[in-house]
Amino acid sequence: MPFHQLIRFVFPIFFAAYSIISDIPARRGNHLVREENGFAERMMCFGSHDIQPAMYIISENENLLERLKLLILNSPVLDGSPEDHNQDEAHAMLAKRRDHCAPNNKIMILVAKNWDQLMMETIGDIARLMMAHCPDGQGKLMIVKKDYDSSDRDTLQNLMLDVRQQWCQEWTFQFEKVRKLAESEARAEALKRIDLWTSPKMPNYSIVHFDDPELPTLIANNFDLKNGLVIKDSLARRPSLFSKPPALHWSHFPRETELQVMFKFTFPAGTMTEPLFRDMSNAAKQAFDWEYDYEWTGGIFLRQELSKISLYRASNRVVELAGRIDTDEYAAEMEDETQAEVPLKKVWPLLSRVLKAVIVDTLTYKTDGKLPYQMNIAFFGAQFFKDINYVDVNGPITARLLDSTQLLGALERTGNIKFGIGKRLVGVDLKQAFPGFQPHTLADIFAQSDLPVSSSRASSSPLITTPVTNIILDNNNEEDEFPTNSLNGINSINSDRSNNQSGLLGIQAKNRGRRVSFGAIRAIPTSTLGENAFLHRDSSLPPVNGTHSRSTESLEPHNEADGTANEASVSNFVDNLLKKTMDEVLVMD
Repeated sequence: MPFHQLIRFVFPIFFAAYSIISDIPARRGNHLVREENGFAERMMCFGSHDIQPAMYIISENENLLERLKLLILNSPVLDGSPEDHNQDEAHAMLAKRRDHCAPNNKIMILVAKNWDQLMMETIGDIARLMMAHCPDGQGKLMIVKKDYDSSDRDTLQNLMLDVRQQWCQEWTFQFEKVRKLAESEARAEALKRIDLWTSPKMPNYSIVHFDDPELPTLIANNFDLKNGLVIKDSLARRPSLFSKPPALHWSHFPRETELQVMFKFTFPAGTMTEPLFRDMSNAAKQAFDWEYDYEWTGGIFLRQELSKISLYRASNRVVELAGRIDTDEYAAEMEDETQAEVPLKKVWPLLSRVLKAVIVDTLTYKTDGKLPYQMNIAFFGAQFFKDINYVDVNGPITARLLDSTQLLGALERTGNIKFGIGKRLVGVDLKQAFPGFQPHTLADIFAQSDLPVSSSRASSSPLITTPVTNIILDNNNEEDEFPTNSLNGINSINSDRSNNQSGLLGIQAKNRGRRVSFGAIRAIPTSTLGENAFLHRDSSLPPVNGTHSRSTESLEPHNEADGTANEASVSNFVDNLLKKTMDEVLVMD
C-alpha cells in the first residue's frame, strides 16, 4: 500500500482513539453526571482548587471589586504584558460567599467606609482560616479600606488580637479537659492532636487606603507579585451541583424502626470552606463502589443495599457523617436470627471506610493535620440504651451525643459506657453499638473497613414515609464515669439545626414491591413471592435531578408452577403485567 494511502487510513483511527482516551477523566475526583431530563452530560471536577491561585480577594460589595479590577487593569505594575501567559491569578468573591475561599497564605479584603458586622465577621473568619492552615504566621492578610483614617488601624489590631485570644482560650480549655481524663490511648492521641492547635501565630496583616495612588505597588510588594495580576470570579470555576437533597431518600431524623450512628465534626468558625467540604464529599464517594450516590450542595448520600451513609454540612461549623439501617428490613433479609439482632454489623464496614477517608485523606492529609476539630459520636435508636438503676417513667432514651475521646477511653478502661441523666443511670448496649469489636482508638474503628461487605438476599424498594423519632432533651446534672452536659448532650445535636436541615437521612424499604402513598390512593399492593417474583430486582428509585450511578433494573417474566405464565412475546407479557397490576390496585376513601 502506498505511503500516502496508509496515512489516510491510519490517521482517522488514531484520531478517533485519541478522542475517546482524552474524554476519560484523568483525575480520580472527576466523574460524568448524566441528568435524567434531556440526558445532558457535564463534567464535574471536585478538587479543582488543588491548583491554587496566587491569592484571594474578598470584597464587601461588587462596586469595590469592579473598581479594583479597573485599577489593576490600568496599572503598569500589575497589568502584565499582553503576551504574558504566566500572570498571577486571583480568585475574587463577595464577603457573604467567603466560604468559597480555599486555604491560602495570601488574602486581600476590600472594606467600604464603615466597619459593619459582615466585614468584622469576614475578617475574623479569614484570620481563623489562616491561623489554622498557616500556624507559623507566614500568611499575609491585607485590608484595603475606603475613607481610611488612623483609628482604622487600631480597630483592625483589636479585632485580630480578640480572634487569636478566643482561639487560644478555646483550645487550651479543650486540652485541659482531655488532660484531666484518665489514662487511655484515645486520650494520648487527642492530647497530641490538640497540642498542635493551642497557640498558632497570627498572619502578617496590614491595612491601606483604597484611594492611595500607590495601591497597585503596595499590593504587588505585599504579596510578592512579579508577573502581573488577573482577577477571576471564583464562582465561575465551581462545579454545578444540585441544590436540593434526594427527594425520596432524605429525612431529618431516623425513623423509629431505624438505627443510626453518627460522627459529628465541629470546626472553628470560618475554617470549613466549600473547597475542603467538596474534598470530603469526594473522599467519601471514592471510599467504596456504591450502588447509588447523590451529591448536592449540602452533602452527599451513598447507599449500598440496606446501608445508607450520608455526609452532610449541618451548619457552617458542623459536618455530620452518619450510617443508618432499617431494623425490620434487615431482619427480613437475614436468615440467621442471631445475625438479625445486630443490624449495625452491616453498616460499620461501610461507615468506617468513609470515616477513614474523611479523617485520614482529607482532615489529616489535605491540611497536614493543622485544621482543628472536635469529634462526637451519637447513637440514635432505643436499642442502643439500657437503664442500669431504674426505668424512667418518661420512656426510653432514643438518642445521645457523646464525646469520642471519653467514649473510647471508657471502653479501654472499664469495657462499658455509662452516663447519667439526673438520677437516672443509663448504659450503652455495646453489642448493638459496636457489634463484633470494641474500639479503643480511631485506628480500631478504621480497621472495620478491612472487613468484607455482606450482601443481602434480595434488593429493596423505598417507601415514601418519613416519621420523626422523638429526641430526649435531658442533660446530665451529676458527675459520672461518662458525664454528659450541654456541650455533649442531645441538645448539641439540635443546636446546629435551627436554620438548617439535619445531616441525617431516612429511607424505609420493604421486600413487598414498591408502595407509594399520597393519602387517598395506594398503588401496587402486597402480594406473594410466587405472584410477584419479577419485582425482586434492584428497584432503586432515581433521584429528582440527581446523579444516578450503577443502579440497574432487569425485568424478567416468572414461570409459575403450572408453567402457563411463559409469555410468547414481550407485548403479551407487558399486557398481562399491566392487567394484573390494575386488577389489584386498591383505591382508599
